[in-house]
Amino acid sequence: MIKELSFEIDILNNEYWVNVYIGGVDNLRKKLIKHFKEDFFADDVIAFRGRTYYKKGFAPFIWVNLDNINKRKDSFYATFAHEAIHAVSDILDEIGADNAEEILAYSVGAIIRRYDNIKGIKQ
Repeated sequence: MIKELSFEIDILNNEYWVNVYIGGVDNLRKKLIKHFKEDFFADDVIAFRGRTYYKKGFAPFIWVNLDNINKRKDSFYATFAHEAIHAVSDILDEIGADNAEEILAYSVGAIIRRYDNIKGIKQ
């Protein structure tokens, strides 16, 4: 079973990063308010497997919904990678990076590897 976890990961350098929260809907609102200093929560997210939140001037915030993922364990990495693409794309848009497919691919890989490293998953 996947357990609740929060972490940050630098992307490109220490100037850009992504916040990750793997957990249920109950704590999501508190995490979003702490990160963005305002309430981004919407009740419709209860049905989502995950979502990436973004506001200019703030690091993207990836949420993977454990309330739904733990019912379908096969979808954890697929959802996490999907949301990581959104988060890195937000950063690339903010810095005006054109033709950045390779940067996107390496950055998404870094986010997924960071989770594996925190959880002690052997490669």
